[in-house]
Amino acid sequence: MAIITRTPAEILRHLRKTDSPTILVEGVEDTMACRWLLEHFHESNAQVDIGGKNIISCTGKDNLMKVVKKVVEEPHLYPFARLFVRDKDMFVFFEHLKPKYSLLCYTYGYSIENDLLIDAESDFENLLLLCLTRQTVKEQLLGEYLLWYAFRVNDLLSKVATLDDETEQRKIIEQGLDNLGINLQDSRQFLREQLQFTPDFLKQERFIPPPKDLLINLQNNHLQLLRGHNLIDICHFRIAEARKRGEMKWQKSHVEIKLHLLTHAIRKKGHIQSLQNKMINALSSSPPPPTSH
Repeated sequence: MAIITRTPAEILRHLRKTDSPTILVEGVEDTMACRWLLEHFHESNAQVDIGGKNIISCTGKDNLMKVVKKVVEEPHLYPFARLFVRDKDMFVFFEHLKPKYSLLCYTYGYSIENDLLIDAESDFENLLLLCLTRQTVKEQLLGEYLLWYAFRVNDLLSKVATLDDETEQRKIIEQGLDNLGINLQDSRQFLREQLQFTPDFLKQERFIPPPKDLLINLQNNHLQLLRGHNLIDICHFRIAEARKRGEMKWQKSHVEIKLHLLTHAIRKKGHIQSLQNKMINALSSSPPPPTSH
């Protein structure tokens, strides 16, 4: 099963020519996760043939949305485009505003990593307990990162609330955390630099304490609402710290941690298994009959 990375124009040209059922995802890591899910299903259900099926990386959600819009507008030209899979991102806070297309499948949480963490929550906690104390797992995992995240999320919520036009609201939401300040995309840098909320820093960033109800919501639902990639980053960083202190020998990369959790999540009837079923159903369905277009 091939993993293909192309521009939107190249993807559309490929989809017009191919006779292989195709799933389209955001990025390369998503292709790896989806391929693993399909191959795992094939191993336990050998009668399901996944040979000749493609997973195409659109190299980002913007490209994926351009492609799905075109495919939905002219489905007769792209009969083998079966499913588009994308992260919900900040639409996890704005369910009613997320773009809706018949072929578009969203994650339940912020990202596919979040769905993985939700389904493998007990396994994730057990992993954390290797390097954190039970009483303070959540506090040590999140720490000031949660406060910073809440501040930036509240900033986004406030900006969206000032707009009446849904198209403009969606534009702001799609920008998401990319334009919300330092260290959100690289939580390891955040931890390495031990960022403290000093008076100078708070003044520079125009920090406003986030609402208490938002903080509580993010803490109680952190596996769904905080960026899953960052949560795994933080876990990886904490494990590395524990190894340096000589408190544990377990060593895994970021990708290996995801695979470790994926093997546990797939055993449960949750969001990951639901995505797996959607992909299998999409690849197994018959293409629409040719039209005169």
